[in-house]
Amino acid sequence: MIGLGAGAAVLALGMNVGGVFGKLYSELAEAVDPQPVQELERMGVGRVGVFLYGILPQVKRQWTAYALFRLECSVRSASILGIVGAGGLGSEIALSIRYFQFDKFQLSQSFNNLIKNAIEAVIKIPNPSIVINLFQKNKEIFIQFIDNGIGIDQNKISRIFEPYFTTKNKGTGLGLSIVKRIIEDHGGKIKIEKNKNMAGTTSTINFVVQNE
Repeated sequence: MIGLGAGAAVLALGMNVGGVFGKLYSELAEAVDPQPVQELERMGVGRVGVFLYGILPQVKRQWTAYALFRLECSVRSASILGIVGAGGLGSEIALSIRYFQFDKFQLSQSFNNLIKNAIEAVIKIPNPSIVINLFQKNKEIFIQFIDNGIGIDQNKISRIFEPYFTTKNKGTGLGLSIVKRIIEDHGGKIKIEKNKNMAGTTSTINFVVQNE
């Protein structure tokens, strides 16, 4: 009806996420402990006050956790939609993939793994932030994934790409080793380091631009 492009991608993601949010958030709000709500209503508090002081404190953690989960899903979906022509981050990735004739599936898998790690690092902190930079410097293309999460112990960074080494309670320790192998198979390099001026971690991938 409106063809390919950023508008179609936003509409597709918005309809999906909006519908799911509306259903889940309303169900969580209906399942709260009714006693605080009833007490506020007896005191003559209006609907806004009842929501802010009776309902929101009981559901805000669940709402935030699910919002971050849907953010991860939306980033993955946006990458896939962009690769098939819907614009945004995925189209930039697709352009680079076409230019360098990279393996689409393997690089998408690598990027999704790094995005997933960044989301897991910030999911339990206040004011979470994830920034993705894509830029060219001289004859190299750089892709950065920057978060302000819990970070990595400096003593463990040197082992971060070792197979079966993990800093998570539940993890195989294979994700980053596979990412490193895929990037190096495509002639690139990957580096993960602690942020210098803030908490969190920066993952940097770079590829050398080949002369035509």
